[in-house]
Amino acid sequence: MLDISQQPGELALCTSLLQTHFTGDWVKVDAVVCCDAAGFIYASALASRIDVPLVLIREAGKLPPPIVSVIKSPSYISSLASNDTKEERIEMEWDVIPKGASVVVVDDVLSTG
Repeated sequence: MLDISQQPGELALCTSLLQTHFTGDWVKVDAVVCCDAAGFIYASALASRIDVPLVLIREAGKLPPPIVSVIKSPSYISSLASNDTKEERIEMEWDVIPKGASVVVVDDVLSTG
């Protein structure tokens, strides 16, 4: 998926497609939220295009406190590939999304829980 963003004009095209295919009302969106990896690329371009804040969800320990942390559910694919039962956590900044805010989550693969 990252190869697309490395071609001239393709990141703009993908961002436009994300914006166009969203069935909600962009005026009601308070932030774009993204998970690690390619989600950062596409979500940051989209957040910039619609002029809303970008919120990062990261692996535990990558963001400065204060944070909110939750256990990351294993994806179907990763649970098949591994017998590792280690608890993983994902985190985001504590006060970056106000209560009741409407967000759009962008990720290249939403199988991470």
